Amino acid sequence: SVAPDEAVVNLGGRKDAKSVKEAQKTANAVLNQLSAELEKIGVETKDVKTINYSVNPEYLPENYQEIIGYVVYAMVEVRVAEGNFDKIEEVMDLAGVLGLEQMNGLRFELSDKLQKQTKNEVREMAVEEAREKAEVLAKLTGIRLGKIINVSESFGGGVVPMYARAEIMMAKAGDAGVPTQINPGTTDLQVTVTLSYETF
Repeated sequence: SVAPDEAVVNLGGRKDAKSVKEAQKTANAVLNQLSAELEKIGVETKDVKTINYSVNPEYLPENYQEIIGYVVYAMVEVRVAEGNFDKIEEVMDLAGVLGLEQMNGLRFELSDKLQKQTKNEVREMAVEEAREKAEVLAKLTGIRLGKIINVSESFGGGVVPMYARAEIMMAKAGDAGVPTQINPGTTDLQVTVTLSYETF
């Protein structure tokens, strides 16, 4: 098992106005304010990414051919590194502070670096275990093993979404004043390695 080292929160909302320009102006102002607040919390610019920005006409309910305004939908993905997990609640609170209509939950992930490192470690253990099993089976059946002629692997497992896995850790007795913390839990990364040998 390995503990995720990144938390991801999606924040966004919709802004409407009579014109495209005005709707965009309002939406952009909120996005700029969100960026400023995230920077105050300690979230770096590189960890904030706009994942959706769209402009759509809004029609009169009784007449879908008459445009009465425009709506801008915007969604931002915020990544919080492991050392700043204590900032997650502050990031999520910005939805209420800034009047954002959407906060698409919280999930925990392995960073590319940690995922690569973990896969290499798990792969090494799986290969060693496969070798040991092959040697035991060969001994039991009287078969002699030659060189390995083929290797295949498949990975499984992954980070379970926070809403299904994370727990709320209450302050321990005697730790009065310690804020509630979100626990990302751990995830299992499984690999199946198949070794094919020449036999005699």
